[in-house]
Amino acid sequence: MQIQTIEELLHLPDASYSNYVIQLLKKHNCLSLFDRLDDMLIKAVDKQAIDISRICTINRAVFEKYASNRQRSVLLANNFNTSIAAAIHSNEISTAKAIFAEGIDFCSRHQQYLAGKSISKNFLQLFSSKHIALDEIQSYLAKISRFYQKLGKHEDAIETLCTAAVNFAETSAYQAGYRAISDAQEISQKHNLIHSQLIVLETQGIVALLENDVPCADAEFTKCFSINQKLGTPPSFRLRANAAFVKMRMKDYLTAKEIYLTLVNDALGIEDYFRVAQIRTNLLICYRELGDTASLIHLQPLLRENLHDCNPETRTEAWLSLAKSYFRTQNHQQAIECLNEACTDIQHQIDRYQRLHYRRGIREKYVNRLEGLLNEIEDSGPSNNVLNALVLCSSNGLVDWLTLFDWIDTVLQSGEIPDAKKEELLNKKEAVIRHGAPFSQGFREKYDDPFETINWDAQTPEQQFQVQQFDLSRPWSEFNELTSELCEAYDIHLPFKNAAFNHVVATITKRLSSGVAFLFSSVNDEACLLTLVVNDRYYRFSLSRTSSFEYFKSLYLYQRREISRNDFIKRQMELETSLSPTGLKILSILESCNFSELVYIPDYLSEGLPIFSSIIRSDILRKRIKQGALKFRTTPALKEGKPNLNSRNSILFVFNSEDNLKLAQAEKTNITDVFGDQSFSEIDLRLTNIDFDNSPANISSILHLASHSMPANNFTDPLFVSTSNELGKNGIDLESIQRASSNLQFSLVVLNGCNTGTTSERNHYKTFTTNERVGLSSVFLLNRQCTVVGTQWNEAEIVGYIFSSLFYTRLQNQHDIAQTFALALTDLYELNREAAISLLNRIPDEELRHKHSTNLQHANAQYPFRSTYVLGMFQCHSLLM
Repeated sequence: MQIQTIEELLHLPDASYSNYVIQLLKKHNCLSLFDRLDDMLIKAVDKQAIDISRICTINRAVFEKYASNRQRSVLLANNFNTSIAAAIHSNEISTAKAIFAEGIDFCSRHQQYLAGKSISKNFLQLFSSKHIALDEIQSYLAKISRFYQKLGKHEDAIETLCTAAVNFAETSAYQAGYRAISDAQEISQKHNLIHSQLIVLETQGIVALLENDVPCADAEFTKCFSINQKLGTPPSFRLRANAAFVKMRMKDYLTAKEIYLTLVNDALGIEDYFRVAQIRTNLLICYRELGDTASLIHLQPLLRENLHDCNPETRTEAWLSLAKSYFRTQNHQQAIECLNEACTDIQHQIDRYQRLHYRRGIREKYVNRLEGLLNEIEDSGPSNNVLNALVLCSSNGLVDWLTLFDWIDTVLQSGEIPDAKKEELLNKKEAVIRHGAPFSQGFREKYDDPFETINWDAQTPEQQFQVQQFDLSRPWSEFNELTSELCEAYDIHLPFKNAAFNHVVATITKRLSSGVAFLFSSVNDEACLLTLVVNDRYYRFSLSRTSSFEYFKSLYLYQRREISRNDFIKRQMELETSLSPTGLKILSILESCNFSELVYIPDYLSEGLPIFSSIIRSDILRKRIKQGALKFRTTPALKEGKPNLNSRNSILFVFNSEDNLKLAQAEKTNITDVFGDQSFSEIDLRLTNIDFDNSPANISSILHLASHSMPANNFTDPLFVSTSNELGKNGIDLESIQRASSNLQFSLVVLNGCNTGTTSERNHYKTFTTNERVGLSSVFLLNRQCTVVGTQWNEAEIVGYIFSSLFYTRLQNQHDIAQTFALALTDLYELNREAAISLLNRIPDEELRHKHSTNLQHANAQYPFRSTYVLGMFQCHSLLM
């Protein structure tokens, strides 16, 4: 049978084609014939992938049955390669993964290097698909690297390790990146591979650059130039570009510019527009910093010419540089357009990952730069000019994780998905939570690295179990594998799709139109920035960096009891004085606008700004609160919660009799007086810890804590955040709440202790630049219906008692907790000395009641709770309800 075209071949019936293959196997040059056939199939795979998959299935069956031993290994190995290409072009993700696993193992056992290399190259194309998380590329690069090492192809193994190192670094997983480089360096030195050592050194410089370690990068690139000189080889384009980038980062803009001008001409000469865009982006920065406005304006439109052909990383850098250059040339509208384009491409990068710390790692590269650009916008304008950047800067792992919960709900409600798959999904989710989600231990993040697995040649079940136990990348890998399978099989949208900033902006826009205002605050190197968004306008205010940081420093010291209460109050008063003009402007806008709710979105540092105390002091706004026409809340996550049924049928009171807090039992009396004989439980932490997996914690609708507490930022890692930092002393621990969060029924948590609303922005290995907000006030929100009332600094016991009395009295007749909170703060502001003393009459202990009554009677102020120290202490945390 003579076959002239690939179309003829693909249209043959299965039996005829099978016969054709059997006849080819009999020819003396069958290997070269099948090699040619494979080339034809690969070329046609983009248009006829399904037919080619069928052909490959037939080929395999025939080869296994009829090929000689000499032929079989080569033919089957090449057939795996063609099969994987067909599966990828058919968008059959699961099939492609299975073929890769079997194919690379086959090539390893049968020493089929070239086929294994082609399989690897083709398989990695899969990661351009939207259906597979890019974080999983590392586990496949690990398998590929091991394949090359087993076959003694050391240069290939080194290149694979270097690729993995850069991939790690691009998600801010620097430790894993350096670990891969170390392995590559060891191989290159062991086998004296000079050219490979050059690649390793250059990669180390690139990773250092991504980590902002410019001196290290400079040293590595200098070594590379030295090796090139010894070898008599010209330095690569990439090395020259990286060296220029180092010069630019060291503020030697003139030298960098000269190198870039040479490089851009080289790239234009070979029509490499991807490199052209990269070089022009950095040239733009050089012109801007050198004050060459004419060249800057000339280059702006040239840079935009071919950006659509570039990857999201290159486009992002270009848009950010263009935005800053347009601000420099006073072209604000173009700057805003480029800023919004940058946000879109940053989101495209984030969308490719599912591990929360990888998604955070992408954000970390850009948050400070976006905030810097927000510093340059006009003082007011249309809200759509700033919302994209504001939301992206406020995004965090908590938003991501809560969005994933919504996606899981969608899967569970689907009638198409089998119950067994739903159960598997829940089990995989629980495994990720136990691993640490959304708040993960730094150690687990650092070693979430498939290159760290031990004994990767394990054969026995015991060895394989041991490998699994030590593989900290496994929980996320298995979860990602399953979500990819579900999305592919049942046409479901990606798990984190609705965490994207544009979805959140749409939610905020809808809220703005219904009378909700938003106040964003963040601290960067230049200032403390407040942006009020109300109706369809934004108003930007910049607070003095010096005054702000003096206050934040004093708050930090006071939370640790390193300065006295009087010293802290003095610093608060100084802050209010210096910020008074700004505060009055904000209040003036709020008083003149028609809105019914204010949502405060601070970052880690600015969460301690006493925003709500200023609102309470305004006669106009306080009147609206009393009329039920205004409320406010703080949110650590711009995410809509579930409908809150406001169930109050069971209350859990938690205290510690060791704390010697005299008013704790009086708080319990207040609660029981308000709620009567409803189900009431109590836990004394001196006697036992709280088990959030079991009753009464997992069935209670309200939790009230009356104990000492520690600020979340006092702990070095999310794993350790607790109300107690004393060994042997029980507390409420973040990780125990996180593990049980899905099943908790709390609609209200009142953490009436010191610093209970504070959050942290670090783990043991690094400080985050993103707005992660790790703390008890955040972790209780994981059930998507809870509201948490907490404190921002040390709380005087009498203040906690008085506020909780007012709060629960209001709660008795209010269904909206945020409204209850605003009314209780208003009551606290208006509480005179006599009314406060009457509240003390509820204290059962006569001696204690007399002591506090006497103190109030001798107070100088008729309204003893009007200070910022008292009013600014409390915050009401929730999702967007």
